[in-house]
Amino acid sequence: MNLEYSAEYEQFRAGVRRFLAEHWSAEDAAGQPAADELAAVTGTAPVDPRAAAFRLAAIERGYLYRHVPRRYGGSEQSPDPLKANIIAEEFRRAKAPHEIMGQGPSMLVPTLLEHGTEAQKQRFVRDTLLGSIRWCQGYSEPGAGSDLASLRTRAVLAEFPAIHDEAVPARWQG
Repeated sequence: MNLEYSAEYEQFRAGVRRFLAEHWSAEDAAGQPAADELAAVTGTAPVDPRAAAFRLAAIERGYLYRHVPRRYGGSEQSPDPLKANIIAEEFRRAKAPHEIMGQGPSMLVPTLLEHGTEAQKQRFVRDTLLGSIRWCQGYSEPGAGSDLASLRTRAVLAEFPAIHDEAVPARWQG
């Protein structure tokens, strides 16, 4: 059994290598976390403008976020596991930024693409893919097994206003 890539795929690999040579230098690579470091995999490394610019170029070329439509910030390519593997190999070899992982790109983006409004898709998908918006999810299942082992809360009306000097305001996206 021959497990080598066909000439078509090797030509694709050569194109990926040319792209990387043009858009990602050894100096760029030196400033990035290693591809297997948790920060690189989860997208929790600080947002680096150089990495974001590279990701935009890679998306434009069709190398990242191949499953996301162009109008929402992806490269809208048909599925091809061999091309995806070649891209991953070559990006890893060049220590180039790959797709950001984490709850935003892997859980929220597919949900928005399937069920979100047009305004939500326009507002959140692209910036989530580029790491400028980060997401977390909390689950609330009363009486069920969650990370907080079925924690229960209750509110009690007080006769005086409650003041929290150290409260951090949050934006609720409802």
